[in-house]
Amino acid sequence: MVANASEHDPLVAEVYDQIKDMTVKEAILFVKKLQIERIREAHAKLVDEVGPAIGGKVERTKAAVGKK
Repeated sequence: MVANASEHDPLVAEVYDQIKDMTVKEAILFVKKLQIERIREAHAKLVDEVGPAIGGKVERTKAAVGKK
């Protein structure tokens, strides 16, 4: 049995609506592109959240090493 878009969350329904008229190859490439975009967004968010904490730790480490 093939699931339809209404059985899934809104994101899946949106993707289904966009790929339903594509060839299999086009659909695979489209979904891969979406995955890459989501990975980039997650990476940017991680850098924004964790980057300052790591940067501060690096600066403190440099300062401590310089004191020796």
